[in-house]
Amino acid sequence: MAQMQPASHFAVGAVLLHRKSARRYQVLHGPDLCCIEAGRVPAYAYRLHAPEGAGDPMVWVRPAAEMEDGRFVVVAQATGGADAGG
Repeated sequence: MAQMQPASHFAVGAVLLHRKSARRYQVLHGPDLCCIEAGRVPAYAYRLHAPEGAGDPMVWVRPAAEMEDGRFVVVAQATGGADAGG
């Protein structure tokens, strides 16, 4: 039986500021399509936002509960363009 996933708090393509590091990240996938295998924990996949992250192929995955607990804040909404998700 398929498990219902909660609606994403952060939209795919949104640019987030990580308060502790002051780095900006772009959301690639939300908890509707992304989970951590162990326990099927809803998660977000994200990467450094250009220009800081230009050429950096690293994709980060973090549990949705951590992403949504206040350590990340939206600084730019998703544009809805063809490359909004990656």
